[in-house]
Amino acid sequence: MIESRAALPSIGTVVTVVFLLSSDGRVARIEEVKSEPEGAGAKYCVSAITRRGTFNPWSEEMKRVLGREQKMTFTFHYEDSPAEKPNKAPEPTTLLVTPRADARVAPSRVVAHL
Repeated sequence: MIESRAALPSIGTVVTVVFLLSSDGRVARIEEVKSEPEGAGAKYCVSAITRRGTFNPWSEEMKRVLGREQKMTFTFHYEDSPAEKPNKAPEPTTLLVTPRADARVAPSRVVAHL
């Protein structure tokens, strides 16, 4: 179902979701959700993280380095889409939630490319 733009969070909304990601690619638990302004966009961001197939199972090397679970923090920034260009298909990056979501793996000294 496509929802109207009026039902979506306003431009400038920032949502941060902290969750545990297990080595099988499953979200084990949502630990914290912060939204500014309060509540706006949170359900969309949690849904994007928890829907089936969002994350792949980890390689054996990743499991050795990261263990069975890792705490992840994703921050989503709702931004305005560029103006539509007549007679042109929209660019793939003209989404309301930008593809520049910040992702951090804790502890910060461990780096893995997921």
